[in-house]
Amino acid sequence: MDKALFLKQASEISSKDFENIQSCLVLVTHPEDKPLGCAGLIAMLVSRNVEIAVLLATDEVPSPRDFKNCASEEVRLIRKEPICTQLEVLGAKNYKVTFFEGKGASLPARNHPNFDALAHKIAGTVKQEKPQLILAPFELDPSGNNHATRQLLREALKDFGYAKVWEYPIGLYPTAQEQDLPGLNPGELKRLNIAEFLQAKEMAGKSHVSTSKNNPADDITGPGSEMTAISSAEHEYYIERDRK
Repeated sequence: MDKALFLKQASEISSKDFENIQSCLVLVTHPEDKPLGCAGLIAMLVSRNVEIAVLLATDEVPSPRDFKNCASEEVRLIRKEPICTQLEVLGAKNYKVTFFEGKGASLPARNHPNFDALAHKIAGTVKQEKPQLILAPFELDPSGNNHATRQLLREALKDFGYAKVWEYPIGLYPTAQEQDLPGLNPGELKRLNIAEFLQAKEMAGKSHVSTSKNNPADDITGPGSEMTAISSAEHEYYIERDRK
């Protein structure tokens, strides 16, 4: 199946899917990912007065030289700034953005040191926020950190059965080849029309400014990026799979 046919099989998300959602927790692997993955949905949720909390998996410092004179807390504030700006562009006013202290590109996978500790931190956030909807990176996107983040969430949710989890793909849109398309059951791939919120999504994408002084390529939403098309698409795709 080619990608066009794969996406065509998606079922439409309707307003009924949001009737009982009052709080949403968004897991973001890297600070730059959010506007690409689910900004349209976030804008829609904000318009429905849903509380938004964002959990950043990594500090994603691209080069130690960029922050060599900064204290660790100052670095976090710098790296949080793009997310906060984008949330505000999307209309969010009362929101939370926190790190769960993953270091750069080294999030632990299952059976690795610190996996259980980080999963416990996520579980604590879920317990505190009590979200009815959790948005998480698609596990099979071509980033090892996306896979690790989804594994951590699955472990954290063992004791929480009330939240629905929608995975948002990023690499699937511009880069997936036929062999990369996931095998899904009917109804697991969902499509959301975000035309009403497309302008806000585009503005959020354009508001991103790289915090790296030494690595301009860190700005993945800039002109000429293959990711730019994601920010101008009128539909977003989500995957809701069996929690087991």
